[in-house]
Amino acid sequence: MPIRTGDVKFSIIVTVHQESAFIYPLIDSIQKQTYRNFDVIVVADNMPDKVQINDPQVSIHYPEKNLHSKIQSIAYAMQLITDPLDVVLILDADNLLHPDYLRVINNYFQK
Repeated sequence: MPIRTGDVKFSIIVTVHQESAFIYPLIDSIQKQTYRNFDVIVVADNMPDKVQINDPQVSIHYPEKNLHSKIQSIAYAMQLITDPLDVVLILDADNLLHPDYLRVINNYFQK
């Protein structure tokens, strides 16, 4: 019996602290996903420069108070999720995804 029926809705949380150089290759790899039922929440903590990404599936948030902790950044992002979803995927800014990554995970939820 499948874990669930229908496609999975992913919320991808990306935490970045003080350094934005790595975020752009990661976001590029997310934008190239063959599976498109996702949104991305970037928590840009204590950033000296603003992250510039023009994509309606990507929202960038700058906490008013410096969080200085991955766990606190994740908790901050979880509070921002308002739409129903099935899976939360947490990534570091220096991760990269294969273009079929989300499609493969979605397929496992259908088994």
